[in-house]
Amino acid sequence: MSKLTKEQRELYESDIKAKSDWKGGMDWAKEQAAEQASEKAAKETTLEIASKLKAIGRPSDEIAKVTGLSTEEIDDLPGIDEQ
Repeated sequence: MSKLTKEQRELYESDIKAKSDWKGGMDWAKEQAAEQASEKAAKETTLEIASKLKAIGRPSDEIAKVTGLSTEEIDDLPGIDEQ
């Protein structure tokens, strides 16, 4: 490294920084994708539970309290005769 010219050293350091920035961006993107997948799975599970509660005749307001879903979301779920 000591035999590099000033321009070569700057180019080398710039390349190292660019690679580090790229890796940081890729790591961030992976974390975001994992979080989104986890959130989607949790939402799907909640909707499945709400749908089952609706299918056995539980009222929408009760299902909303248990699941955290809105009554509108629950009302949009398929009922017993729609499944």
